[in-house]
Amino acid sequence: MNVVHWLVPICSFLVAAPMYYGGMAIRIEGGAGVRQTGGLVVSFAAYLAAAVLLQGLLEGVMSAFFAVVLSTIVALLLVPLISRLGFLVFGVKVERAPAGDAHAH
Repeated sequence: MNVVHWLVPICSFLVAAPMYYGGMAIRIEGGAGVRQTGGLVVSFAAYLAAAVLLQGLLEGVMSAFFAVVLSTIVALLLVPLISRLGFLVFGVKVERAPAGDAHAH
Protein backbone atom coordinates (compact mmCIF):
# COMPACT_ATOMS: atom_id res chain seq x y z
CA MET A 1 0.00 0.00 0.00
CA ASN A 2 1.29 3.39 -0.90
CA VAL A 3 0.31 6.78 0.48
CA VAL A 4 -2.59 7.23 -1.98
CA HIS A 5 -4.29 4.16 -0.54
CA TRP A 6 -4.45 6.01 2.79
CA LEU A 7 -4.81 9.57 1.53
CA VAL A 8 -8.04 9.05 -0.45
CA PRO A 9 -10.08 7.67 2.48
CA ILE A 10 -8.60 10.18 4.94
CA CYS A 11 -9.44 13.17 2.74
CA SER A 12 -12.87 11.74 1.97
CA PHE A 13 -13.65 11.41 5.68
CA LEU A 14 -12.48 14.97 6.34
CA VAL A 15 -14.98 16.18 3.73
CA ALA A 16 -17.90 13.83 4.49
CA ALA A 17 -17.81 13.80 8.30
CA PRO A 18 -18.54 17.52 8.74
CA MET A 19 -21.47 17.16 6.35
CA TYR A 20 -22.81 14.26 8.42
CA TYR A 21 -22.18 15.73 11.87
CA GLY A 22 -23.08 19.30 10.97
CA GLY A 23 -25.61 18.96 8.20
CA MET A 24 -27.74 15.93 8.97
CA ALA A 25 -30.63 15.90 11.39
CA ILE A 26 -28.77 14.22 14.25
CA ARG A 27 -28.16 15.00 17.89
CA ILE A 28 -25.11 14.02 19.86
CA GLU A 29 -26.34 13.32 23.38
CA GLY A 30 -24.25 12.94 26.51
CA GLY A 31 -20.75 13.83 27.40
CA ALA A 32 -18.94 16.97 26.41
CA GLY A 33 -15.55 18.00 25.18
CA VAL A 34 -13.21 15.08 25.72
CA ARG A 35 -15.84 12.34 25.40
CA GLN A 36 -17.24 13.74 22.16
CA THR A 37 -13.75 14.31 20.76
CA GLY A 38 -12.81 10.77 21.74
CA GLY A 39 -15.90 9.47 19.97
CA LEU A 40 -14.94 11.35 16.83
CA VAL A 41 -11.38 9.99 16.93
CA VAL A 42 -12.60 6.40 17.44
CA SER A 43 -15.12 6.89 14.62
CA PHE A 44 -12.34 8.10 12.33
CA ALA A 45 -10.11 5.15 13.26
CA ALA A 46 -12.95 2.66 12.68
CA TYR A 47 -13.80 4.30 9.34
CA LEU A 48 -10.18 4.13 8.22
CA ALA A 49 -9.92 0.49 9.33
CA ALA A 50 -13.07 -0.37 7.37
CA ALA A 51 -11.79 1.42 4.25
CA VAL A 52 -8.38 -0.27 4.37
CA LEU A 53 -9.89 -3.70 5.09
CA LEU A 54 -12.26 -3.32 2.14
CA GLN A 55 -9.35 -2.20 -0.05
CA GLY A 56 -7.41 -5.32 0.85
CA LEU A 57 -10.36 -7.53 0.01
CA LEU A 58 -11.16 -5.78 -3.25
CA GLU A 59 -7.59 -5.57 -4.59
CA GLY A 60 -7.66 -9.31 -5.21
CA VAL A 61 -10.68 -8.87 -7.46
CA MET A 62 -10.06 -5.56 -9.26
CA SER A 63 -7.38 -2.99 -9.98
CA ALA A 64 -5.94 -0.96 -7.12
CA PHE A 65 -7.57 2.26 -8.38
CA PHE A 66 -11.09 0.82 -8.39
CA ALA A 67 -10.45 -0.94 -5.08
CA VAL A 68 -9.52 2.37 -3.43
CA VAL A 69 -12.49 4.21 -4.92
CA LEU A 70 -15.08 1.52 -4.20
CA SER A 71 -13.83 0.81 -0.67
CA THR A 72 -13.88 4.53 0.15
CA ILE A 73 -17.44 4.91 -1.14
CA VAL A 74 -18.66 1.90 0.84
CA ALA A 75 -16.87 3.10 4.00
CA LEU A 76 -18.41 6.57 3.58
CA LEU A 77 -21.85 4.99 3.38
CA LEU A 78 -21.08 3.28 6.68
CA VAL A 79 -20.18 6.57 8.46
CA PRO A 80 -23.55 6.84 10.28
CA LEU A 81 -23.22 3.30 11.69
CA ILE A 82 -19.51 3.67 12.44
CA SER A 83 -20.17 7.00 14.19
CA ARG A 84 -22.86 5.54 16.41
CA LEU A 85 -20.50 2.77 17.48
CA GLY A 86 -17.48 5.07 17.83
CA PHE A 87 -19.30 7.55 20.04
CA LEU A 88 -20.92 4.74 22.04
CA VAL A 89 -17.44 3.64 23.18
CA PHE A 90 -17.34 6.89 25.19
CA GLY A 91 -20.95 6.67 26.34
CA VAL A 92 -22.19 9.30 23.89
CA LYS A 93 -25.28 8.65 21.76
CA VAL A 94 -25.77 9.78 18.18
CA GLU A 95 -29.51 9.94 17.50
CA ARG A 96 -31.79 11.20 14.79
CA ALA A 97 -33.26 14.53 15.72
CA PRO A 98 -37.03 14.95 15.54
CA ALA A 99 -38.21 16.90 12.50
CA GLY A 100 -37.44 20.59 12.89
CA ASP A 101 -35.31 19.95 15.98
CA ALA A 102 -31.89 19.31 14.46
CA HIS A 103 -28.96 20.43 16.59
CA ALA A 104 -31.18 21.67 19.39
CA HIS A 105 -29.53 21.38 22.79
